[in-house]
Amino acid sequence: MSEDNLASENYWKASEQKIPGSTRIPVDELKKFLDNKPGMVILDLGSGEGRSTQALKESFPEAKIVAFDLNHKGLEKTISDVSGRVQGTALELPFANESADGVVLCGVLTNITDKDPQKAVEARKKVIKEIARVLKPGGILTVSDFNREHNLSHYPVNYSRHELITNELGTIAVFDPMAKITFQDKGDKEVALLAGSPYLQRFAHHYSTDELTNLAESVSELKIVKHSAEIGTTPSGNPIDTIVATFIKSPR
Repeated sequence: MSEDNLASENYWKASEQKIPGSTRIPVDELKKFLDNKPGMVILDLGSGEGRSTQALKESFPEAKIVAFDLNHKGLEKTISDVSGRVQGTALELPFANESADGVVLCGVLTNITDKDPQKAVEARKKVIKEIARVLKPGGILTVSDFNREHNLSHYPVNYSRHELITNELGTIAVFDPMAKITFQDKGDKEVALLAGSPYLQRFAHHYSTDELTNLAESVSELKIVKHSAEIGTTPSGNPIDTIVATFIKSPR
């Protein structure tokens, strides 16, 4: 991913004191497809400070739970009672082919963004391909992320105006809240100029169900088996709509 990517480690360093956004940890979906048995491997990709890792360990005490994240400081805060804490990028997972029974992505795909939207799309596809590579046949991927289809009631977003800044529908521009930047009093040209604002912190992508499904099914052996719309929280603590989707890798 390019140096322009606003979801890089620099973002995590700048965000350590902020309240993280929250989506539901999809352990119930994993339980429906995976048994809690010794030797089973579940990868928590983008584990952050270990909120999802803790939940996975409690739900699958016999399994090997591996926390994986770009941010080493987050990994240091992850519970010690796991089978591994690995630092790296999801673009090149350091795991063997067909080595995992389950993979969890909790609030991760939203951060795969770039000033060049085509690069962002290609990066998302590469992450999904990597996940499909490490999953065993019949393995499960659960995704919990932000949903743009139902946000009008809880977190109204004018995606078309954000697109003037981000160049991608569904990707929003996140500014320092202390700057109190709004679009209401600005024309389209003024909004577009905010792409150069010193208060621009990052981009975040919100998915539709079709987009998430097509992303997985177009580049891998993954097929969606379940999805639901739910409520999560933004980094500022406001309610926001989320999507939880479960995919299965085609058995042989």
